[in-house]
Amino acid sequence: MSRKVKKWVDIIEKGKKTKKVWSDSFRVDQLDKYYEGFQRPSWWPDNKESFMVINLLYANIKSQIDSLFSTTPQFYVRPSRSFSFPNQEEMSLLDEQASKRELVLNYYIKENNTKKEVRKCILDAFLSFGVVKIFYNPIYSKNPKVGEPILDSMGKPIINKTTENIELQPEVILSKENFLIERRDSRNIYFDPFADSIENIKWVAERIEYTLDEVKSNPIYTNTANLKACSSVSVTSTTDGDRKTEDERKRGVIDKTTVNPDNKKEEIVVCWEIYDIENSKVLTIAEGHDEFLMDIDTPPSIEKHPYVFLYFINRVNSPYPIPDIWHQLGPQDEYNITRNQIVTHRKRFSRKYEVLEGSIDDKEMSKLEEPYDGMFIKKKTDGIAIQAIVDPPLDSAVYFDVEMLRKDFFDISGTVQEGQMAQIEKATTAQIVNDRMEARKRGKQLLTKEFMEEVGAKLMLLIENEIELPQRIAILGEGGVSWQNIHPSDLSGQGEFLYEVSTGSMIPRSPSSDRESWLALLQVINMNPHIATSEVLLRKTAAMFQFEDKTLIQELVGVGKQMLQERMMNGGQPGQASPPKTEGGSTV
Repeated sequence: MSRKVKKWVDIIEKGKKTKKVWSDSFRVDQLDKYYEGFQRPSWWPDNKESFMVINLLYANIKSQIDSLFSTTPQFYVRPSRSFSFPNQEEMSLLDEQASKRELVLNYYIKENNTKKEVRKCILDAFLSFGVVKIFYNPIYSKNPKVGEPILDSMGKPIINKTTENIELQPEVILSKENFLIERRDSRNIYFDPFADSIENIKWVAERIEYTLDEVKSNPIYTNTANLKACSSVSVTSTTDGDRKTEDERKRGVIDKTTVNPDNKKEEIVVCWEIYDIENSKVLTIAEGHDEFLMDIDTPPSIEKHPYVFLYFINRVNSPYPIPDIWHQLGPQDEYNITRNQIVTHRKRFSRKYEVLEGSIDDKEMSKLEEPYDGMFIKKKTDGIAIQAIVDPPLDSAVYFDVEMLRKDFFDISGTVQEGQMAQIEKATTAQIVNDRMEARKRGKQLLTKEFMEEVGAKLMLLIENEIELPQRIAILGEGGVSWQNIHPSDLSGQGEFLYEVSTGSMIPRSPSSDRESWLALLQVINMNPHIATSEVLLRKTAAMFQFEDKTLIQELVGVGKQMLQERMMNGGQPGQASPPKTEGGSTV
């Protein structure tokens, strides 16, 4: 094994140990089980009573995910810096490039089904941390003109200046380009253990499992002649023991011979894809292999690494976060246990009787099971023959604890349970609780918005450096569908651009809320048509009502100016109806 490979094997081992300490400290491996409802304590009797789970964690996470990210976000792009002192023509060119970048970015955000991937990441951020990877996946096809001369625009063969030979058509040609956004399992992501935050990591690595054939047939990997598999495993399993058990539980695999009756074996290679940020390198090593499978400089299409991370709670002096639901486990456990105490008491202590032996016939005894009021039972002896057994009462503090624990859970989670706000007697107290809840929600919305903006910036950097094929993109506007031609040169320029997500596009919306916001905006414009004379002022006003469509705003500017002119011509004032006219045309 070379010294460089051994160095990285040792570094990754340190990273694995550091992550295990973090995972064990915060019970990360159990958090997804809690979310799914597997919350039965290990000490609870297996055979005596069932364990009822009231999953407050699930309800809390589900409601927050819906409020954080429910629609595909809309990006806006504008120039932020030029590498020269631009004149008016160059500034117009930068604005045009920003418009085309905005068009391309929004197309790929929708094309990649980003909404589903990001919702998965938000769920991961509640349980550990969220990760998406942005990468380029070109599709090649056979070239029907293989071996023929490559012609220039004049129809003449192109001559290679170095070899002075005619350039020939290659065997394969680029037929499609995919710029992908995919969620990654945070269990496979490892950081520099000496970093004090995610922003200061010197390297990040991803554990990836391939089959031996996949690695050897992939042209981006070298030194694969002596590569050997780590193990031969069933196609339905993984190589790591704990992870294998957990993955099979999630997939519902009980008997592998049922899923895979031929018991087909595949040779698995465990690879580590490393992004050495400090030295601007992209490396790939395989467990048990002596050489690098990849050792290249970081391409210009990747800034540091291709990942974007979503954290809700940062830790001091650690690149790993505090899982969002970590502090809610205690109240969740205690709430379940307390509720099950009530259920168990109810089952064990239903109404029972003691009967003096021989004092009542069996026929009369059976009347105890009849659900009739005022029934007579004949007895043979004097005195008490039937007596109800007095049950030991359950401490009233248990019932009080249920409400207290429920309140503790929602206090920690920062959410308000359904109906709780209406139960708060004082309006001031209710307003304070609501303000605190909204502040926490806004904090997570801001983190999610920043996460999406970083995704957009990295995706656009990848596109502008890797795109080779010209494209036509459909634009759906107020006037219908139009087509825009995009050439790779349209995305190259001497400047930097700012990528922003429209806040309104991330807020959950319904047809009724859209209608109310739209009517409210129209009412404001009707009362103050001078607002619509300034596109900047109107854009700011419309954003308050969650409307940021550029085409719509331009239409409103025209309508507002027309309204203002008509009112001035008719002698009315902005914000007022035009005065009525007499038959002669004069105003009253």
